Amino acid sequence: MDAGTANSVKVVLSSSLRRTLDRRAVEEPYDPEEFRRTSPFHARLVPDAIWRASKFERSFVTSIGQGVFEQVAVIVAKGVGHQATQGNREAGLIWTGQLNEIERILSELRGNKGRPNWDAELLRIAATTGMGQQLPLTVISDLFVWKLDGTKHFYSLKTVKPNLDQTEKAKSDMLKLKAIDAANQAYFALPYNPYLTRQAYGWKQPFKIFDMHHDSCILIGEEFWDGVGDAGTYTALLDVFEEVGKEFEPEIQEYLAGFEDRES
Repeated sequence: MDAGTANSVKVVLSSSLRRTLDRRAVEEPYDPEEFRRTSPFHARLVPDAIWRASKFERSFVTSIGQGVFEQVAVIVAKGVGHQATQGNREAGLIWTGQLNEIERILSELRGNKGRPNWDAELLRIAATTGMGQQLPLTVISDLFVWKLDGTKHFYSLKTVKPNLDQTEKAKSDMLKLKAIDAANQAYFALPYNPYLTRQAYGWKQPFKIFDMHHDSCILIGEEFWDGVGDAGTYTALLDVFEEVGKEFEPEIQEYLAGFEDRES
C-alpha cells in the first residue's frame, strides 16, 4: 500500500473516530448520575468506568459500520489502479426462467431442502438461460471493482455475523449478477474473521444460504482485502488502523477517565 492510499484511509478512520468522540463527549454525553437512576442495580454492581467504556464501544461500532469498510475498500482498489465505487447499479437483462430458478434455489435453502453449493447453483442458473422472456433488471452492490484486467467484481460486504435475511438477499443479488453476465464475479465478503480461520468460521445463520467453508464466492478478511487491493493489503491496513488508534489514544483515554475530571 502506497503512502497516498494509507493517508486516504487514515482520513476516513479519523473522521469515524472523531464522530464517535463528538457524540459521546458533546452530543450525547454519558451522565453517571442519570445512569444510576435509569439502571440502578447495574450501576451499583459495576464501576462507572466500565459503563462509560461500553457507551463508547457501542457508538464506535455503529460509526465504523459497513459504510466505513466500503469507503476503505474503494480507496484500496483505486490505490492499485482499479476503478471502484460504492452502491453500484448494474443493469442488464435476465430470463424469467433464471429468475424462477433463483427463487427456487433460495426457497430450497430456506426450507432445508438442499445444501448450499455455489458452483452447482450456477450450473442450474446457466441451464435456464433462454427460458421464458427477457426482463430488464438492476442489481445494487455494496462495492464494485472494475479491475485493470477488465473483469467486473461485485461484493456484498456484510457484518462478520450477518443475519439470515441479509445473507439471502446477498445471494439473490449475486445469482442475478451471474445470470445477467456469467463473466461477472460476485462475492459475499466479510471484512475480518472473528473465528480466525475459514474452516473455524462458526456463525450459524449464513450457513443456511452459503457453504461458508468451501464456496468459492466467499471472501473473509485477508482474502477479501488482498483481492480488492494486492498481496499484503490486509496486513498494511492493520498497521494503518493501529497508527490512527495511537493518534487518538490520549483523547480516548481522557474520555474514559471522565471529561468532568479535566474540568475540575
